[in-house]
Amino acid sequence: MTYLHSFWTRPKQDASGGEKDIVLQDFEALTWLVSALEARRHGRIKMLTDTRGRRFLQRTGLDWIYHGGVSTALDDTPADIHPKVFWTAGRMFAFGLMDGPFASVDTDAILWQPLRPTAPVMALHHEDRRWVSYASNRADFGRFGFAGRDWNWRLQPVNLGVVSFPSPAVTRSFSGEALRFMSEYSAWLRDHPEETDLPRTRRAPLFLDQRLLPLCMARLGLRVKPIGRLNQWKNGLARNPLCSHLWLGKRNFLYSAAARTAYVNHLIAHTLKEFPEARDTLLHWKLAEPQPVNPRREVDWRQHPPYRGKVEGFFLIGNCDAPITVTDAHTPAKRNATSGTLLLPGETAGVKGQAGVKLIPLARLL
Repeated sequence: MTYLHSFWTRPKQDASGGEKDIVLQDFEALTWLVSALEARRHGRIKMLTDTRGRRFLQRTGLDWIYHGGVSTALDDTPADIHPKVFWTAGRMFAFGLMDGPFASVDTDAILWQPLRPTAPVMALHHEDRRWVSYASNRADFGRFGFAGRDWNWRLQPVNLGVVSFPSPAVTRSFSGEALRFMSEYSAWLRDHPEETDLPRTRRAPLFLDQRLLPLCMARLGLRVKPIGRLNQWKNGLARNPLCSHLWLGKRNFLYSAAARTAYVNHLIAHTLKEFPEARDTLLHWKLAEPQPVNPRREVDWRQHPPYRGKVEGFFLIGNCDAPITVTDAHTPAKRNATSGTLLLPGETAGVKGQAGVKLIPLARLL
């Protein structure tokens, strides 16, 4: 299996065109590193990026991992596509450049085991087409080439944090449709600049990323099979032995320095044990030993409620005199907790010898 990482930097580009403005949090950098290392262990891992992205990889010490090569082919991502709206355009372009079966893995996703596809096209998990991000997609974007009866709008969106394709013909069919839509919508925005910051346009990249794949595959007679499933709060991948995906966890970690540090230290220990060849990279990042909890890196949920007020899955631990252990949402990482500790979506809390602890939904307190 060939595994693909893609990194298109045009949406992040500052006025100077340099790469030093690209900043990764410690948990993002370590997830990227382990994502690439695990994929490298499972098969061939390659990176499609642009010139600025390659400089970033070289500066940060990530370039050596890609034994399948680092290509700057994303320099050729069509210039007419609006990069601030369609920030994943480089990934869609990259799909069309692949010359055989492959699996694309986002840099915030980790495949702990080799991906063994059980269907021609697979994606990370289904999402709900009734969500506000998707509910009006047909009305908003159907007129950009998706209005005919051969487009099945009843299909559920899928998350492309991990996605596998069986052949160049299938991949290029999807990539071509995605590039066409982005170019046409970007041209429409140039004629209607007042639409750029409206909700409809903010939903365009989600339509592109999550809904277009099942629509396109259905026209080829293919269904997209999910690899995993959403957790019960519908805001992240349910914990499973195959794959982790930070997704909204990137925001959630900002609300708990302890959870963030437990995750970071788990990945540090995992990397040093399983991939000692990556020690120099960790030393370069000053992440070659366990990190202390830094409360100054924590956002106060009372002043800044999580994710625009969406607090499903956030809890406070109720009164409990016994030692409490919290398990991370993505990995086996554990941390100690006390009454009043904030739990992030997907985390679990337990007391030795008991079934669980009392949890207070954060929504009750806001």
